[in-house]
Amino acid sequence: MLRLVAREGGEMVKAGDPLAMFVPETDARAVELWLDGLDAPLVTPGRKVRLQFEGWPAVQFVGWPSVAVGTFGGVVAFVDATDDGHGKFRVVVLPDLDLGPEEHWPPAQYLRQGVRANGWILLDEVRLGYELWRQFNGFPPALSAAPVADAAPAGKHDVKDEEDEP
Repeated sequence: MLRLVAREGGEMVKAGDPLAMFVPETDARAVELWLDGLDAPLVTPGRKVRLQFEGWPAVQFVGWPSVAVGTFGGVVAFVDATDDGHGKFRVVVLPDLDLGPEEHWPPAQYLRQGVRANGWILLDEVRLGYELWRQFNGFPPALSAAPVADAAPAGKHDVKDEEDEP
């Protein structure tokens, strides 16, 4: 139990009033980021993320994540299919286990539940000339084509005609 919300021992409470706040003890950690609806189609599970945690000093160079100091790697686990009612989509980020020990998230004594974080979701790499042209002309970032799973080849069908049977 993290906090007892009820004030005095003899205080009356109604149905639905919070009495206590419980926080699970766990070693599994994740970050919840919120995206604008215009950016949600650009983010897919597996995308790399750079995170800056509140209270942890960091210097981030936009467009040059390899020289960032105080930022930590993550991977997009999933993006919610629906918004929160205000046009924001939730993205859950997990630690990137493929990175070395210097990239591990801060220990639990510094990174507690509820700490705020800023995240930079990395999109596809493009040539500098293309990116400048895109920015100057106001075009959105290019979407990478996602592979279609379990797609049947064109022209093949499993249905037999009744006339072909012997």
